[in-house]
Amino acid sequence: MSVSLSFDDFVQVLRPFMMGFYRNRELEQAFGILDKDHSGSIHIDELNVFLPIINQYATGDTLKSYVRKVYSNIEN
Repeated sequence: MSVSLSFDDFVQVLRPFMMGFYRNRELEQAFGILDKDHSGSIHIDELNVFLPIINQYATGDTLKSYVRKVYSNIEN
């Protein structure tokens, strides 16, 4: 799956993985770290590397499933 996520999509994809509350600025900082080329989007593979920091039980397949749900909701 070759997908790049905008910041808004990044937030939607991460919500199910994150426990508790977060501040938007913290998510912006995390997104900025992953967006190495400052394109305004991150590749799903880059997010997959970051995912265990957020949720040690999440897998790449789980991430891809949530990305598909986000894009499905956008299209509908």
